[in-house]
Amino acid sequence: MTVTLKTAMQATDTRTRLQSFVIMASFLFAMSMGSGTAESGDSQISLSTPGPELKTFRVAKSADVRLSNDSQMTLLNFTVIQVSSGKRMLSIKELEPSASLNLAFDRAGTYIACYRGEIKKHLSQSTCVQIDVVGLRSI
Repeated sequence: MTVTLKTAMQATDTRTRLQSFVIMASFLFAMSMGSGTAESGDSQISLSTPGPELKTFRVAKSADVRLSNDSQMTLLNFTVIQVSSGKRMLSIKELEPSASLNLAFDRAGTYIACYRGEIKKHLSQSTCVQIDVVGLRSI
């Protein structure tokens, strides 16, 4: 392995760790700003314009959950992380306005979905939503 390749691999590993740190720091910041809770009875979670308030949704294990971008802007770096393991479950570079995706969580636990929206050319704001996946008896 050449020195250049080894240095490039180390830089990529460092960048991945930094991205994970930024996502978790955004989550902790959002939690400190306040929270709101909603039961996702209709199994739809609206990813609206990014803001400082952490919204929490409860969904049933294995239920189809529709995540939709209801904002007027493209959401960037949409990532879902399982909190207990820190494992990245899903990562999407861009989620266009009016776009949506369906997910089903096969394990109970807490998940965090973080994303950012570009407000102006070089100004963006990050936000996270907490998704509590519970067994059918818990809802």
